[in-house]
Amino acid sequence: MSVSFVKADLVCGHAPDSLLGYGQVDISGIIISCNNIADSICPEDYEDYNNASIYASCLSCSDPDCIGTVRGVVRSSAGFPVERALVTSHPIRWNTLAPSLETSTFTDILGRYTLSTVSGVYYVSALKEGFDTELKLTSVLRNQNTNQDFNLLNGTCHEDCTNSYGRCSAACDGLTFENATQRCKFFDSNTRLLCNNRMKGSSVFNSIYNDTHAYFIECCESAPELKYYSKVNINSADISDLVKIEKIARYNEIPVKVIIAYWY
Repeated sequence: MSVSFVKADLVCGHAPDSLLGYGQVDISGIIISCNNIADSICPEDYEDYNNASIYASCLSCSDPDCIGTVRGVVRSSAGFPVERALVTSHPIRWNTLAPSLETSTFTDILGRYTLSTVSGVYYVSALKEGFDTELKLTSVLRNQNTNQDFNLLNGTCHEDCTNSYGRCSAACDGLTFENATQRCKFFDSNTRLLCNNRMKGSSVFNSIYNDTHAYFIECCESAPELKYYSKVNINSADISDLVKIEKIARYNEIPVKVIIAYWY
């Protein structure tokens, strides 16, 4: 059905005679606008009877009678499907008084999703624990399928047991990654405890081996290693004027604690 267009639009903000389309149509003297009321009429179903290339558009002002579909696949950065990822459409609301029309769904075992929503302009996000959230700008059109795929980067744990901040994380212990050949595994529970939240490569004292050597851990890099351990035996009963100073410094780009003890 072709109808005449209203020559001014206060709803969507399009200029008169704009080829972008309008948010209002004139049907036998009755003006129908894109709005937030379900009235069984979608202005996008109509075009100008003088120019079929000019048609109504509700992209900038959502109308619940204008429905489109967004579908796609959510994959990891390695190309594997991500199951149970939460996909959500966040509408861009030019009219801040209009109600939010946010909708969401989960991906299936193959990473696929289908989201039916009111036509308009959206930020569509894909969220899954262990991955960085991805956000994409998407236009949903009336009675059309819009394809929008996502590729999520690993955002929480890596195979070396570090998190996205480069710190060793006990929460990553035991996780297997996409190719099933790499797995985060701390040497033992003591190593996991000592290295938790420390920067990768930090050297941590583990245990004494003898009077000259002790075991140290290079966090998230190696098992405990035997190293020379300089130790000074101080009997506080014999030194009454002992002064001890502790400071944090950097050694080979790694934070270390420097302990200085002196007496006079």
